[in-house]
Order: sequence, then C-alpha cells, then structure tokens
Amino acid sequence: MLAIRRLRRFCSAATTVTMMGWAGFAQAGMPQPMVGSSVIINPSITGQLNERGPAFVGNGPATFGTISTSGRNLTLPAAQFLFTGVQTRFFPGVPQVAQVTAIYTTTQRAAVFRSGSGAAAAGDISFCPAIGMPTGTPPFATGNTACTDFAAAGSGNFAIRLGVNNVNNGPFFGGTLELLKNRFGLAWLVVQQPPTPLATAIVLKASNLTSAGRCPSTNPDCNLWTPGITNYRFMTNFAAATQLYGATLTASGRIGGIVSTLPPGTGSPPDSSAWGFKLTTGTVSGSNSVFTSFSFFTRQGYDNRVTTSGGAVTGNIQMVAGAIATSPSTGSLFNRVQILKMRVPEPGIGLSIVAGVLGLAGLMRRRSRP
Repeated sequence: MLAIRRLRRFCSAATTVTMMGWAGFAQAGMPQPMVGSSVIINPSITGQLNERGPAFVGNGPATFGTISTSGRNLTLPAAQFLFTGVQTRFFPGVPQVAQVTAIYTTTQRAAVFRSGSGAAAAGDISFCPAIGMPTGTPPFATGNTACTDFAAAGSGNFAIRLGVNNVNNGPFFGGTLELLKNRFGLAWLVVQQPPTPLATAIVLKASNLTSAGRCPSTNPDCNLWTPGITNYRFMTNFAAATQLYGATLTASGRIGGIVSTLPPGTGSPPDSSAWGFKLTTGTVSGSNSVFTSFSFFTRQGYDNRVTTSGGAVTGNIQMVAGAIATSPSTGSLFNRVQILKMRVPEPGIGLSIVAGVLGLAGLMRRRSRP
C-alpha cells in the first residue's frame, strides 16, 4: 500500500509538471517541426501558372523543417526553402513570347509573421503603379493609391491594379517573406511574326541573369521575388540580347526550329520591373488587360489555428501576397501571387507523454478504491 500511495503522489505531481511543461514549451518559442508549401503563380495567364522557383512540391506539402511559435506569432528560420531546377514555359496567349527556359535556385531569409504586420494592416490597398522608374534606395513605387479598376488607372499610370483587403481578419496577421532567386534564363521573343503560319518568324534570343551580384547599389536586393516583400517596394530584372534568328513557330507559338542566324541590330530588350507587397491572411485581388482579353483574380488567405487547453496554438494558416510586373519586351503587364500554407503541428510528443501519465494516474486511482 505504501508503494501504491507513493506512486499515486508521483503521478499527480508528474501530471501537473507535464501539463505545465508542455504549455511552457508551446509558448516559449522553441523550434518544432512543421509542414507547409509555397508557390508563386502568374494568375494573369492560362496554363502554366507556376513561376520559376517556389512551387508546390509534388501533390502534397513540402517539409519546412522547423518553426518557432510565441502565442500566435510564427518565426520561420532562414534557408527552410530550397527550390532548384530547370523550367521551360510557353505562353500561347502572348504572341510576343515563344518560350522561356530558366535554370533557377531559390531560398529564403528568416521571417516573422504576427498580428498587425499584414499587407493591409495600415488600411486596404488599391493600387495602379505609375509609369516610370521610382527613385530612392531602395526605390518604392508611386501611382494611383485609390485605383478601383485597371481601366480607371488614370493618366501616367499603368493599366493594371492590385488590391489587398483585410476581409474578416481583424488581427491583420502577416509579414514579409524574402525569397531570394538566382536564375539564368533564356527568353525567345518574337520580333516579327511570320506572314503565314508555316513561314519564318524573326526571333530574338535574350538572356536574363538574376542574382545578387547583378544588383545595383541603389537596389541591393533586386533578386527578391516581389510577392511577399515590403509594401510598394520596386525591383528591376536585367536582360540582354544575344542573337537574332529566323525560326519556325508551332501552332501554339513555341519555337519549332531554327532556320537561319541573322545579324544583330535590334539592341538589348528592356529590363522588366515589378512592385511587391507583404503577406496577409486577408484577400489579394487584381485586374488587367492581357492583349485582347481581360484578367481578374482573387486569392484568399485564412487563419484556422486554435488555442488548446494547454496553451498551444495549432492548426492551418494560409497567407497570400501580391505583386505587379511589367515586361517591356512584350508590352505586357501581369500580376504575381505568392501562396504560403503552413500547418502548425499538434503537440504530438508532449501530449503522448501527458496521456501516458494521465492514464497511469487514472489506473492508480481505480486500483486504490475499496
């Protein structure tokens, strides 16, 4: 009986300590494993939405490694993402682009997501960027900040709109996630369309090298993907012409074959530019004209995490971020969106210990009854 009484006292004390210990673990910001996925898409086009670099891995989530929590705040350590590969994309709805091939590597800096740090924390965003190069170090965009639609952008502004709304998300949850890209790309631009479908087109083979080493001193982080960066920050990607060719095009507009090499003489294609915004659990939307059609999109974030009786915050959260990009080589304007999904895990190991101790304590209580 003495042994049983001692075991009962131990189980009672251990239960209290274990529950307190797990609650402390869940709120102390200690690293814990988690899973999630990230993708950057171009919602302005049909077909191959995924941009080079961040993409959903396979058909399910990619393992992030670790994340730290402090209440509802989330801290993502650096280098939890690593995307490497080769991608070839075709744009049937964009006749000025035959195809684009890129070799890329993307990783990320440390990030903290918290209440009051989302893209729309200072108010809803409705933006059409001004035409021209913003100034400053680093440069930030100017334009129509009360733009209701791309068709109402106003004089001196690009006819493309990005909106961010904090719909039903009172805490304004979010933050910045700086995804760094190193990329060597080759774009085949159609300088002169073929007179007939089977005739020869004139195409320009242009290179696009994006890396930290090519960034100017006034914009040292020009190799950041723009969705997810500080609101209104401006980036430029550099391009250079390599060669003109005579080529046939397939029915979908991609390169069918090289017919001849032509002398240079068109100069370098213009650099492309983009304006970025932070992540939010709210809503990102946009509208623009894509050649002969119109593009409208909406992407929704959410925060479905719950606080357990032990004080841990667990569950699913999705944040979205928007950006606007322009490609002077094709005359196109398009939106980009980052979608970041994370599942903060249940306190599996901690709860297993608690369950075991509680079960043992219950067994002792039953066995000690007369």
